[in-house]
Amino acid sequence: MIFIYIGMILLAIGAGSIIGWRLYREYLLRKVEKQLSSDALAKRKLRLFKHNLRSGHLLIVLGCSSAIIVSVLLLTVFQLTGGIHLQRLQEETSQLKEEVFALRTEQTEWMRMPIFAYPENGFAFEATDWEHLLVSNDREAQFAAEYELAYQLSPYLGRTVAMIFVDQPLQEISIVLSSKLPSIDDLNGWEENFSSLLHDMQNVPLITQGTFSVQFSKDSDQSFEQTIIRDENGVWTLLERSFPNTDAQEVANNEGSESISSTPQTDQSETINTNEQKGSVKN
Repeated sequence: MIFIYIGMILLAIGAGSIIGWRLYREYLLRKVEKQLSSDALAKRKLRLFKHNLRSGHLLIVLGCSSAIIVSVLLLTVFQLTGGIHLQRLQEETSQLKEEVFALRTEQTEWMRMPIFAYPENGFAFEATDWEHLLVSNDREAQFAAEYELAYQLSPYLGRTVAMIFVDQPLQEISIVLSSKLPSIDDLNGWEENFSSLLHDMQNVPLITQGTFSVQFSKDSDQSFEQTIIRDENGVWTLLERSFPNTDAQEVANNEGSESISSTPQTDQSETINTNEQKGSVKN
């Protein structure tokens, strides 16, 4: 766009310069005409020169006018094209803002979604073809099963992300369910649904291990992980529940206390060694 403006400015400057030069030559021609004698041949030559000069004027004016018209047309086309493109961008921006607002609203509603009571008929783990996942290496089927599992369990465990790990040599399947709850007040409902879920998972012998991770939006220090393992009799064994955030804080505090307590002991041992060396010298 800027090149068209620059071209039009240069064209206007060039046209003005040519017209000025032509007017100056016209002035000189009239000046010569006044000083010309009554020679008929000289007057005829002068008329021929004036005719050629004015024909050149006409051609220059037509050329400049044509160039200006073409430039104006190009500028108009670019303006219209730019306006259409700008309008399209504004519409896309408005649509994008609406989609972002809808996603934020949906996310807020999703975060505030309460824990629903576990269904009386239980959760249908058998709906997933676990044998197909174990035998085949079908990643698309595995991703679909993870999505379906997370979608079906989210009303009962909170906003959940599911992952399925297949160990073909051992013919075992492990699942990881990571849930996010608004606060620790929703933990009681999660615990009840978790117990019912373990009972339903008992009917799928291919699942031998599960890890349940719970994160709280407000009480992040109370987030925990619960691991279950199927024993030889096929019964679920609950391992000790771990609190990653709390454990990490305790480890950091213990390391700090150990480093502080080790300093005076070192100084004391160095003092004892120094005294022993001094005593040996005296003897």
